[in-house]
Amino acid sequence: MAAQPGIDYSFVSDGGPIYHETLPERFITEPWNAFSSLVFLIPVIYFLIVLRGQYRKQGFVVFYTLPLLFTGGIGSTLYDAFRSHHWLMMLDVFPMFLLSLGVAFFFMQRLMKNWYYPVLIIAASGFLRGYFFNVLPIQQAINIGYFIVGVVIFIPAILYARRSNWHAIGHLLAECKVSIPGGRDV
Repeated sequence: MAAQPGIDYSFVSDGGPIYHETLPERFITEPWNAFSSLVFLIPVIYFLIVLRGQYRKQGFVVFYTLPLLFTGGIGSTLYDAFRSHHWLMMLDVFPMFLLSLGVAFFFMQRLMKNWYYPVLIIAASGFLRGYFFNVLPIQQAINIGYFIVGVVIFIPAILYARRSNWHAIGHLLAECKVSIPGGRDV
């Protein structure tokens, strides 16, 4: 985060960070952040098309992850574009928070075959993140928080894939094949 000297940032009343690109005189306050947040919509559209006809079978992806990814993408775009309301910041942060919790729980539950160990691990990681937010400068705490979330999702996902002899990865890639003109699949 790098606020530019000599610029009045008092308009930013949402409690969020000030970035180098944050400029109050523009209609779109943070154009790069706003535009890049639209990228979250690409996998939503892609998986809705690819999984058509399999929505019930792929319920977690279709009815949990995709709506949260869509809401987070739109919320982040609106928040970064206008930086005007606290509720926009919640639309930016909360869906991705729920998505992270859900994906972590999904892989841990499949790995551990119960619900209580995943809940305990996720709660412990939440307390650890809270601790860092209380003792470190905000930017360092945010970075460590992202690292903790990444570990809580990545390690169970890799262990689950390994347990399935990497077939879980193969099934995912098979579901995500891309058809190109001429009838070939990539």
